[in-house]
Amino acid sequence: MRQSIPAFLFLLLLLPISVYSQVTPKNKTEEARIKLEIALNLYSSGQYEECRKFLDSYIRDGESKAAYFPSKIMARIYSLKALISYAYRDEGEDYKEEIRKLLLKSLEQDPYHEIGDPAEIPPFVLITFSKVKDEYLSRFSRVSRRISLGILGALVIDPTILNNPSLLQPGFFFSYNLSETWSLGFDLRFPLTLPIWESIRGQVGLIWYPSLRVDKISTAVSTYYVFALDNLSTYTHSLSLGGQAEIIYRSGFGFGARSELLRVDLILGLSDAGDLPDYKSISLFKESFLRIAFANTTIYFFYTF
Repeated sequence: MRQSIPAFLFLLLLLPISVYSQVTPKNKTEEARIKLEIALNLYSSGQYEECRKFLDSYIRDGESKAAYFPSKIMARIYSLKALISYAYRDEGEDYKEEIRKLLLKSLEQDPYHEIGDPAEIPPFVLITFSKVKDEYLSRFSRVSRRISLGILGALVIDPTILNNPSLLQPGFFFSYNLSETWSLGFDLRFPLTLPIWESIRGQVGLIWYPSLRVDKISTAVSTYYVFALDNLSTYTHSLSLGGQAEIIYRSGFGFGARSELLRVDLILGLSDAGDLPDYKSISLFKESFLRIAFANTTIYFFYTF
């Protein structure tokens, strides 16, 4: 499986590398790409020992910050080193764990790294890579985490995107995953001006994620009960049906957006009907109205544990 070349040929091969290493190119990304091509050529020509030495030097420089290598290129270097480790698998039983660690490092550099053409990758390395990737990506998946905490901003627009926009309401966001498809969500919002009781919003809801597998963006349908207090006198109880989407980045940080498709409000304690904006409302009894609204939008940033 291994091939060797005469010493003088090896020196001739390394001569361009030595000359190139003395030059500091303006484009460091191009430098890294060229070094990667050298390593790939050594591997594809069966020069495993030379490739291993070259990769070890490459990795040492990258990990010690002695040189700059883009993360996507570094990911390919680690996966190539895993292939070299497989080529020397008969030297001991530790190769399996070494390959696993190298493949994990490649994914830490680039979570969506692909190891290469399955027809050209040894089955053991391909299977190990698939398992390691699934395990690694699950760390950032909504379904593999339980609690999310964050801050939000709610752009309240009643009743359409054209009428009566209000200021951005900051607040706090919390969710708890009940299962792979269901989560509980909680919001608490405050006005930008004092006193805060001029407009306090709180809501709790159930969120349904139709997709069982979430790697990048998770979409959901949400149903919320909303309680609002305005000026300590007007109480609003609402039921809201909407849609939302979340994306969780590496290290658990995420971004989400939620938009109401329809909301029905029961307004209690409204002393002056003229305070109601111009939207569809039904007078039930004194100081009480029923209204229909939609298009409220909430954006939130969070960290998932």
